[in-house]
Amino acid sequence: MAAPGMVRVRVIGLLLVCLACVPHTYAKRGLYQEDPAENDGVPSTASDTASDTASDDATDCGNGDNVDPLTGSCSAKPPAAAAAAASDIDPNGYIVYCPCMGRFGNQVDHLLGSLAFAKSLDRTLVVPPFIEYDATAKISLLPYSKLFEISSLQEYHRVIAMDKFLAEVAPSVWPKEKRFMYCSSKDPANADCSTKQGNPFGPFWDLQEVDFVRDVGVTLTPQHPAEQWLSTLPSSEHPVLAFKGAPARFPVPEHLRDLQQYIVWTPKRLEHARSVVDGLKGAVVAAHLRAGSDWKRACDSLDDSRETFMASPQCPSGSLSTETCFPSLDTLAKDIMAAVKDNDARSVFIGTDNEKYVVELVQRFAELGMLDINIVAGGHDPYNDLALFTQADFFIGNCVSSFTAFAKRHRDVLDKPSGFFGLDSHQTT
Repeated sequence: MAAPGMVRVRVIGLLLVCLACVPHTYAKRGLYQEDPAENDGVPSTASDTASDTASDDATDCGNGDNVDPLTGSCSAKPPAAAAAAASDIDPNGYIVYCPCMGRFGNQVDHLLGSLAFAKSLDRTLVVPPFIEYDATAKISLLPYSKLFEISSLQEYHRVIAMDKFLAEVAPSVWPKEKRFMYCSSKDPANADCSTKQGNPFGPFWDLQEVDFVRDVGVTLTPQHPAEQWLSTLPSSEHPVLAFKGAPARFPVPEHLRDLQQYIVWTPKRLEHARSVVDGLKGAVVAAHLRAGSDWKRACDSLDDSRETFMASPQCPSGSLSTETCFPSLDTLAKDIMAAVKDNDARSVFIGTDNEKYVVELVQRFAELGMLDINIVAGGHDPYNDLALFTQADFFIGNCVSSFTAFAKRHRDVLDKPSGFFGLDSHQTT
């Protein structure tokens, strides 16, 4: 039992004393940094991708202007494997892209849109690895299968992991001398995709030992009818369409959010999340606190004229404000306390990119009389924390964040309740 007037705090995989003094792994890996840009998924030319998006700080696009949807990451050298048999080759062709815009949440949004685009063209989607960034903006690649079941994507449409594609399929359908990059261009005859210019574009393809021999300009966007794509770029002449970035919009359009049902955690990730939830006392409220300095700068750029910002289309209508984007400690504490009362919870799990908030929130909880509540801080693996967000009894997050958006979509699939910070009244969805 906690002593009178005290709130019990437990930390999974991280010493509490470090919460206030050591940079959190989330920040190191950049998983909470998100690009506030929206885009229409048009594979762009050099003129559209002049800025280097390596650091991908939220302030890079703090004004909300459109950003190139085709930004990227890098992938490890694929293991040696036998070439695919002719019967395993998709005669309808393949779609390849670099997940170069934004961090994890943005990349998942783009994956959902790209999956739908591939289905509309009836081409196999080559699923790229996730791009991670260290503190120096150097990238590394995390295979999709490390987090999710790629076989579950197959329930919606044909897919193949990028490493398998490069090792087994590319030698037959995408030989080195026929590796073309496709990008939008007003002058297709003189297209310049600047395919490997900047970080993460260059490192992404270099890590996978892929070079391109020609740029192909197109005037189509993913919003054009599939028939136009099929007639303009038939698979018989263009077996592999490689895009500089995802052929998809960010954030993912509302009508495609249900595709989240095909993003299924690996048994190991899911088992870990469920074991933590089951091991906590009573019902569990999970909270995602997006509170890093980069995020604050982005939210400070908000003004009354903006209707959308980053993942804000998921916010209830008319609720976008600085307070919903960067809630105060008082708002966070009161909203979590309301969620605890509404769900008769006995435990709170917190995942954040600002460790000091956990310590300060504990103090606020005590001041508000939220005593004898088991408060658990996230550990060293943010993906495990995200999996736990999807499995808790109730989840509350930041409606402007694509990291929160992942958890919210996933919970919608499971018919689990969620809420957002900073609304005029405590709202569950």
